[in-house]
Amino acid sequence: MRRQDPYRLAAGVHSRRCRALRRAAGRRVMGESTRCWQAAGGGQGLCRGRRRRDGDSLQRMTSGDAWLVAGGRVLASATVAESRGARRRGMIGERDPQFALVLPRCSWVHSVGMRCALDVAYLDHASRVVKVQRLAPMRLPMPVREARTVVEAKAGSFERWGLKVGDVVEVRRT
Repeated sequence: MRRQDPYRLAAGVHSRRCRALRRAAGRRVMGESTRCWQAAGGGQGLCRGRRRRDGDSLQRMTSGDAWLVAGGRVLASATVAESRGARRRGMIGERDPQFALVLPRCSWVHSVGMRCALDVAYLDHASRVVKVQRLAPMRLPMPVREARTVVEAKAGSFERWGLKVGDVVEVRRT
């Protein structure tokens, strides 16, 4: 008979937590009696409010949807990052962002951890654009002192929208 390794854990025990493994949860949709939910698409949503799962970037942001409006015309749909964690995360990890991100109470952004270039517009207290710049990945620009809000979008978006310094950008919540 072969002797067991004394450092090897028994089957069904988690190697790092030293407790019994739980069986995998089934696919559930949020209901009145369930505490942990998972979107029907799978892999998206919150798990007991602790950590966010990868998936649709709009769903991962803890924010509301809005429209960017300049000069009476709608530029794009946007996501407003209200919480500190959402502002800190920003667009990091997005391969091809399909939305604009509004960062209120912010005067400086960076592109460390980004996979693509960004267009960044800095807005003052009157929502007037004071500076527009394109950030390549892994860059640390200087803070803009007058800025109170920052709008991030995919590189080339501001040229398509015709957004320039001096424009007034309104963020209309839906």
